[in-house]
Amino acid sequence: MELSLFDLPPTQVGVENVRMENIQPSSAISDLSPIVFDISGQNGMEYINLQKCQMYVKLRVLHADNTKLEDNESVAPVNLLLQSLFSQIDVSIQGKVLSSTFGYHPYKAFIQSLLRYGSDAKQSQLSSQLWLKDSPSQYDDVNFTNGDNQMG
Repeated sequence: MELSLFDLPPTQVGVENVRMENIQPSSAISDLSPIVFDISGQNGMEYINLQKCQMYVKLRVLHADNTKLEDNESVAPVNLLLQSLFSQIDVSIQGKVLSSTFGYHPYKAFIQSLLRYGSDAKQSQLSSQLWLKDSPSQYDDVNFTNGDNQMG
């Protein structure tokens, strides 16, 4: 057998299989505890494409005392509703934290969306995250019935 310093070893570069998997939180959801998802490949032989990860959230709007809203009560979501549900998001791989928002996730997501994306992205892909462009002096206006707080 010869020593081959410059030959590449055989490498698998193709995708053999793609599958979707539903992953539930690893603990019960409560107001005071973090929501943890453990996402792991089997035997270290699977590649997980984090860009394809999706989160399905079903929510219900209630009063602070957990009573239902009346039909005539006005309620509107904030910009980037899903991003605003979580105060902090930490991503770690094998116990090492890759990113953390230190409790400011809604602000970080809003500023990044405002500054990073162009108008085409804001009108298409960010609309799925409930992004709407607000008038600068109307950020805190929740009167959604007449549309005065929307620039379009």
